Amino acid sequence: MSKTNFYSVIDVGTSKIRTIIMRVGTDGEFKIVGSSVVVNQGMKKGKITDRSLIEESIKTSISQAARYLEGRPPPISIAISGINTSCTNTTGITYPKSLDRSISSKDLEALVETSYPNPRQDQSVVHVMPISFLIDGSRAVRNPVGYHAGRLQVESYVVFGDQEQVSGLLEAVQSSGVRAETLVLSSLAAAESALSRNEKELGSVLIDIGAGTTEIAVFKNGSLWYHSCLPIGGNQITNDLSVALDIPWEFAERVKVAWGHANPNNKQCESEGMVPSLNGRPRKDIKRSTVCRPIIDRLEETLGLCMLKIQNAGLDKMPIGGIVITGGVAATKGLDELAKTIFDCPVRIGTPSGIKGLSSELNHPSYSTVLGMLLWNLQPSPGVRNFINDSGRSWGHKALVSRLKKVMEVKT
Repeated sequence: MSKTNFYSVIDVGTSKIRTIIMRVGTDGEFKIVGSSVVVNQGMKKGKITDRSLIEESIKTSISQAARYLEGRPPPISIAISGINTSCTNTTGITYPKSLDRSISSKDLEALVETSYPNPRQDQSVVHVMPISFLIDGSRAVRNPVGYHAGRLQVESYVVFGDQEQVSGLLEAVQSSGVRAETLVLSSLAAAESALSRNEKELGSVLIDIGAGTTEIAVFKNGSLWYHSCLPIGGNQITNDLSVALDIPWEFAERVKVAWGHANPNNKQCESEGMVPSLNGRPRKDIKRSTVCRPIIDRLEETLGLCMLKIQNAGLDKMPIGGIVITGGVAATKGLDELAKTIFDCPVRIGTPSGIKGLSSELNHPSYSTVLGMLLWNLQPSPGVRNFINDSGRSWGHKALVSRLKKVMEVKT
């Protein structure tokens, strides 16, 4: 009897909730068997504001994605916004016990355990990710297994989640009847699909601009090196347009998507069009430049704040891999050109990669996080992940380590 692996993931964003279910066949072929996107009205700037609304939206999103499945959806992985996290570095030490002092995978597992932190009561551990190893206090290596050492040290990057927000998100997801399996920092997930391996190795900065937040993640030597989040995003652009054009927010959102451009010198900004009005009032004839100006101003401010965060990370210059911008706002025309003038380095727009045969809807920057979560789940234990038990509480660390390679297998 053959076995097929099923994975389900959900990205609960400020404005939209995206759910995807994927099947991995016995031949390793990926196939997306269900997807959905629904409006989220229970969250503001990445934080839950209305539990009943977000529970209903999540339930709708999961049920739509699973409408072609037989039986219940598989346990689900959840993206957690960086606005609800904090990060720190920890260290751990172990002493190989074999006679020849060779380092085994068990030694490595024990070492990672020693770097596991003691969170505060208002925190939960989302990730503990080894980023560097030191042999006998002097020799740095990427993978110490097979080396000989009297002492092995690790530096880990730890991501904490705000306990209240984490619990609220887990309970909202599990209220739909689906078991929560893992939490994944959204920037890590987006990087899986939007960044290439070379960009992670050489060094790059991923900027994920969503509706309510903007996340900045610096990658170096293949690992997450720095992470921060700003409580601003595409909704602020829409607010600015609504005020500037004196039109309702919903109309401003449509105008932003249809007419928005981030390059003031683009010829498209010279064209004219009509803006919808409210309650039967005459529609307005305006130049596209009038629409673009508030968009450009807000984007320049946002990218400028991202620059400050990158400088706070301790970088004295932009990494070789440059800047990759993803998220829904990354679809704004001309954004890469505007960003190049601010960062003075290579800039590209990051769209999902690594999964063949994506539809035009899914091959969009707004899907980088949710599709990246699928790829994250297929990776061979990139770091200690926070698996969730049936009560919604995180497993103890020993259980976490023993469950790293666990995947859900469904017999067909």
